[in-house]
Amino acid sequence: MLLFAQFNISLADFVILLIGSGIFVLLIYTAIISKISGEGTASLRAIKAAFLLSSPFLILGLIHFPGQEIVCYITSSILILSAIIVVFPFKMKNPPTDYDPSGNIDERDTVFSRNELVPETDKFLEYYENNSKNSILDNKWRALPGLGSPGGTEYDESDFIVSDCYFEGAANLWNLVDGDVSVKKTSESMEMITNYIKGWTEFMGAHSMGITELKPYHLYSVLGRGNRYNTTPENNHKYAIALTVEMNYDLINQAPGSKTIFESARKYFDVGNMAVMVAGYIRKLGYPARAHIDGNYHVVCPLVARDAGLGEIGRMGILMTPKLGPRVRIAVISTDMPLVLSNRKYDSTMIDFCNICKKCSVTCPSQAISHEDRTEINGVCRWQINSEKCFTYMAKTGTDCGKCMAVCPYSHRDVFFSHKTMNFLIRNSPIFRRIAPTLEDALYGKRLEAMKKVSWKTINNRKRK
Repeated sequence: MLLFAQFNISLADFVILLIGSGIFVLLIYTAIISKISGEGTASLRAIKAAFLLSSPFLILGLIHFPGQEIVCYITSSILILSAIIVVFPFKMKNPPTDYDPSGNIDERDTVFSRNELVPETDKFLEYYENNSKNSILDNKWRALPGLGSPGGTEYDESDFIVSDCYFEGAANLWNLVDGDVSVKKTSESMEMITNYIKGWTEFMGAHSMGITELKPYHLYSVLGRGNRYNTTPENNHKYAIALTVEMNYDLINQAPGSKTIFESARKYFDVGNMAVMVAGYIRKLGYPARAHIDGNYHVVCPLVARDAGLGEIGRMGILMTPKLGPRVRIAVISTDMPLVLSNRKYDSTMIDFCNICKKCSVTCPSQAISHEDRTEINGVCRWQINSEKCFTYMAKTGTDCGKCMAVCPYSHRDVFFSHKTMNFLIRNSPIFRRIAPTLEDALYGKRLEAMKKVSWKTINNRKRK
């Protein structure tokens, strides 16, 4: 109190100055983190906001006028109460419901399967005879340069060549997805083996790993890629392991540039290699196991990963992980080894936030992502991306775009306080979930322009940190 008297500062002045200083420090910290993350625009906006938003409180606490103390008390009380209401954790009354698909997906209907059909061949003619509506849609992207093509608007010779090398590397793993099983079964406990696989895959670079029972809707009804076309999956395994790997933040944030297909291909290869290794390990322990990797799936990986507790299926129609959002690639190992199952807890807050945010749908260059609420499709309440619009844009640019991944608020670097705190508040406060998209847009912009190309030196330095 003597200190307050010496500087002619009342308790009300002190509280309002503390609030102003707190806002300033928080925003400056955000600016520093944004700058380190390569988000120059966000850093500049945070600095401007630091001065703009803290100044009224600092002025109010330092300039005395009749009734100033009362104004300080009222302002402080309103702000503190508002902050408590916004961040106070409580459950929604009517959270979005969970669902299980009621049927299976025919892989032949996916655009990647249709892209492999060679015009005028028997497969091509048969498919479009039975699916004439897709012929009109597919003719649009067939008239464009194509995914990975030198004619794409985002063509970069080195990036595209390296991407091809990664995809070819993944294809070379196909012969290793299955194999002979050792006659002798391991005597080790399933808990020990589960922990070993978790630790080993994390060492290899996996972001997350989960285990679930293999369910009928996890399997494609009919396969549609390569020499497996028009065959039925012969998979009677009881369990499935799902793996995710992180896609590099700097590369994905250059979407839809050439670095996105580079990073996508790299991570398909990385996670595919892990899955092949794990499947081989399990077979040597005396249990059948099959790896499901890029271009050689029997299962729908995002659904398996969801049921293994690794995330939820968001507005983009792909897996959303709690820490990295959609910025991951997935592989699966199906097996009969009775590993310890993961305890999946449905996260309705991610679905609720996707329902509010809509940043991916606003930003999508092809407008392939729905702006609407989830709807019932084939008996399931979900969002469904317009894959034809999406693939048409890919065929034009030559890349697999990735803009939706780049702009997702969950995709930011998983750094202390800023991203972690935002995620904590989004999970726990329905009120904050409704405010968060506005804060996100104020800092990063509604449509988030692609970052400038980042040098390999900068990217490598950030990885080492």
